[in-house]
Amino acid sequence: MVRAQPQDEGGSRIFVQLMHTGRIGHEDNLPRGLHLVSSAAVKAAGPIFTDTKGIQENSEPVALTTEGVKDVIRGHVVAAKNAIAAGFDGIELHGANGFLIAMRPPNNRGCKHNSSQIYFFNFCVR
Repeated sequence: MVRAQPQDEGGSRIFVQLMHTGRIGHEDNLPRGLHLVSSAAVKAAGPIFTDTKGIQENSEPVALTTEGVKDVIRGHVVAAKNAIAAGFDGIELHGANGFLIAMRPPNNRGCKHNSSQIYFFNFCVR
């Protein structure tokens, strides 16, 4: 297994950044059968480059259900454990630019991760 190595012997640390693009993306850039997911089925404005068709509009995401939110959290946990096992000192969750962790869900989601601050906070820290 390849392991992360310190930058120098001076005690520097190496962190890996984990992110979930949420609604930022295009289905042509995903493996067959997978879809963009986000807190709501609202397409992000702006263009994105696709490997197959060049510049396109972002695809419309599928709104996450409660189980979908749990799946995303589990995926982040697995990725974080893999990073530590590979020798990284820690992880950073990237939540800017409209990526999933920055998307506060609307009131009409129909799942327990509604628009309240506490559920949004729980999603970020689980």
